[in-house]
Amino acid sequence: MKSIKSIGFILFLSFALSHCTRQNEDCDPNRYCDTLPQDGGDVNIKVTYNGNGIPIIVYKGYADQNDILFYDTLWSEEITYYLPLGNRYAVEAYYYEANSTIIALDGNKLKESSFWNCDEECYELAEITLDVKKL
Repeated sequence: MKSIKSIGFILFLSFALSHCTRQNEDCDPNRYCDTLPQDGGDVNIKVTYNGNGIPIIVYKGYADQNDILFYDTLWSEEITYYLPLGNRYAVEAYYYEANSTIIALDGNKLKESSFWNCDEECYELAEITLDVKKL
C-alpha cells in the first residue's frame, strides 16, 4: 500500500514539474507585453512615385462597394494611416500617362494581432500593406 502511494506521489510530482517546465518555455518575463487591446492599426500604402502627386482613394470594405473613407495625394513612395481594426480596406491609385489613366488596386483586412506570454494575452500593433505600385 505504501509503495502505491509513493508511486502515485512520484507520478503526480513529475507531472507537475513537467507542466511547470512547459509553461516556463512559453514565458519570457523580460518580453514587453501590452495587455490592453488595440483599437486600430497601421495601413501602409505603397505607390510608384514618379515626381508627380499620385491621387489615391481609400475605401472601407471593397472598392466596388464605394464606401469612400477619404481622398489623398501622395508625394512619396509610402504613407501610413492609423485606421480602426476589424475592417477591410481597399485603395486605388491613379497614374496619368500621356492620354491614358492607369488604376492600381489592392485591399486587405486589418485584424487584431496578439500572442500569449506568461499566461497573459499580449496585443501587438496590427499592420497591413496595400501595394498599388504601377507595373
